[in-house]
Amino acid sequence: MNFRKTLIVGGGLAGTLMAFRLWQNQKPFLLIDAEAGKKSSAVASGLINPVVVKHFGLSWMAEKLVPEAVKVYKNLEEITSSRFFHPLKIFRSFHHQEDTDLWNRRRQEEESGPFFMEEAPSPAPLLTHAPWGGGVIQNAARVDVEVFIETTRKFLFQKELLRSDSFDYKLLQPSRKGWSYKGDNYGHVIFCQGIRSVENPWFQWLPVNPIKGQLLKLHHPLLSNQQAISRKIFILPQGGQSFKVGATYEHSREDGNTPEGIQQLSNGFQELIQEKGDKAGLDITGTYYGFRPTIPDRRPILGEHPFHKGLYVFNGLGSKGYMLAPWFSEHLYRHIFEGILLLPEVSLIRYK
Repeated sequence: MNFRKTLIVGGGLAGTLMAFRLWQNQKPFLLIDAEAGKKSSAVASGLINPVVVKHFGLSWMAEKLVPEAVKVYKNLEEITSSRFFHPLKIFRSFHHQEDTDLWNRRRQEEESGPFFMEEAPSPAPLLTHAPWGGGVIQNAARVDVEVFIETTRKFLFQKELLRSDSFDYKLLQPSRKGWSYKGDNYGHVIFCQGIRSVENPWFQWLPVNPIKGQLLKLHHPLLSNQQAISRKIFILPQGGQSFKVGATYEHSREDGNTPEGIQQLSNGFQELIQEKGDKAGLDITGTYYGFRPTIPDRRPILGEHPFHKGLYVFNGLGSKGYMLAPWFSEHLYRHIFEGILLLPEVSLIRYK
C-alpha cells in the first residue's frame, strides 16, 4: 500500500510541501494545480513569527514549528539552488508602559520565552514611532514567497511531477486499487485547495472560511532592511529599500484591492514611521490581496475522509501558513504512510 501513487490536488503552500515530503521519501506522486503554468501573484507575506503580537504569548506549538520551518526551508533552498529564506528579528512597538511589564511576564511564563523574546524594553529602530519602546522577537524569519513559488514549481515541473490542469471532480472514481483519475490509479488523494475546498464534493462540509487580506509593497530609502516592525500592521523588509506592509483582516469575498484597504495600511504605516521633512505621499510600488483559508478554532485541518477511504485533506493554514506548513506536512505524511495518530487539535474528525 505504501508504494501506491499519490495524487495531490492544489499547488499552494500546503500542496507544495506535501509534494516535497513525498519526493524526499521516494514516494511516487503527481501534483495537479490549475495555476501551475501561470505567474503567481504571491500575496502572502511569508512571515514566520513565533510570538502572538497582540498578547505577547508564544504562538501555538512555536517551539516545534519554528525549528522545523527553518530546517525545511533551508533544505528546499539547497534542493532548488535558490535563496528565499531570510532570518530576521521583529520589533513589536508598545502602546503604553504597561506593555513592558506584560511582555517580560509572558517571557518568564512561557517555557521557551527567553529563546524567542528579548527582555523589554528595547529601543526603537530608526524612524520608528515608539515612545514607550518595544519588545524584540528573536528567531523570526521571512520567506520570499515569489522566489519560493517560482523555484519549487520549476523544480517539480522539471521532474514531471507537476501538471498544470484544472481538477475535474467527476473524473475521480473509486477503483479496486483506491481511486482512478484520467486513467491512472492512486492509493491516496490529498486535497490541498485552500478556500476552494468549498467546491469539493467530499470536503465541502468542513468550515473553511476565506478571510481577505490586502498588502502594499512600497519603497522607502531610510528604513532598515534588517528588522521587521509590528503594531496593528507589519512592515516587512523585502531586500534593498523595498518593504511589504500588511495585512488587513476582512470578512469579505470581494476580489481586488479596495481604496479602504489601501488607506488602512497607509494610515498604519504613517502612524508607525516618523517621516522627516515634507511628505508628498507613500511610494507605493504594488498592491496585493488574497484569501486566507481559516478554520473557526484557528487550527489546521488534516486527515482522511471518515467514509471515503484514501481521500485526505490538508487545509486551514490561515495567516501563519509559512510557519505551520512544514511541521504539519510531515505530520500528515507520517499519518498516511506510517499510521501515526493525528493530533486531536488538527484532525478533521473534530468537525465530523
